[in-house]
Amino acid sequence: MGQYAVEKDLTDAYGTINIRDWSNRDNQSTSIDTATVDVAVRRGESEINNQFRRGIYAIPFSFSDTDAQETVKEWNVVLAVWWLFKFRKVNSQNNPKEPRTNFLKDDVARVRAEMKDYLSGQLRRLNAAFVEDDHPTAPVFVT
Repeated sequence: MGQYAVEKDLTDAYGTINIRDWSNRDNQSTSIDTATVDVAVRRGESEINNQFRRGIYAIPFSFSDTDAQETVKEWNVVLAVWWLFKFRKVNSQNNPKEPRTNFLKDDVARVRAEMKDYLSGQLRRLNAAFVEDDHPTAPVFVT
């Protein structure tokens, strides 16, 4: 299970059939390869966390509202789907059944630009814990 996104988020955004097809490298399975999707989600998380690690936010993110959480979830979904698509090493020009990748490339470019925008903090800020905040960024158990 991902920190920011899960398999259902990918299928909600890009469709179950696409995620099934993109997660199955050999096209032999009729179901989603959940292990591959988990790897893709973790790779997306890693890119996000590494991008923000030396910034103003505590990593992993601890959100103060659902808007910030949804923003980071969308980033994770797009980056995970991009990794799935690249994982298959599909050349959509040679396979007419595969969708063109331009929309994915555009999504990834938009997400990476947004992350840079939020990282600078000059134009936008995520409503999430900052590095210097004193509230916990993980669950706290009180006994």
